[in-house]
Amino acid sequence: MMRYKSILMKRMLNLFVWLFQGCSLANKMKWSYLIILCLMLVSCQNTETIRRKAIRYKAHSELNNIIEYYSMCYYKLPKSVDDIVGFLNKWKAQSPNTYTYSISGRDIMDELFSNDLQMATYDDSLFIFNKHRQIGCVVYGHPLYWFAHKDEYPLID
Repeated sequence: MMRYKSILMKRMLNLFVWLFQGCSLANKMKWSYLIILCLMLVSCQNTETIRRKAIRYKAHSELNNIIEYYSMCYYKLPKSVDDIVGFLNKWKAQSPNTYTYSISGRDIMDELFSNDLQMATYDDSLFIFNKHRQIGCVVYGHPLYWFAHKDEYPLID
């Protein structure tokens, strides 16, 4: 897999060199804008694809519980897998007796470090899709967001 990525990177680099050889500065700028635009479109489409897959394969898993507990502790949703890993490391260190998260006998940390997870974050929601297990994790809102948007979340009498 790593060899494939390096070959692909070499070909992309060769393509950029070929495009920029003999170009005027104006043409180089046009190509640069086009490349940036394409990367932005691919990036935006990727988060939307992750969101759709997470919703389609939504299942309440251990990861949902961890994300919800994270949001109760920090009043926000994690922005990356590193945020979740840091939270779990602190949890293990401070209260090892209450940390019990494992998936099929594997520590959830192993699952988070695998390349199978895709994550899309927004201000008020989080979507995680596990490609290998075909499971989605969907979490909407967190306490600070609910407090800031009281009109959208009325109290039930």
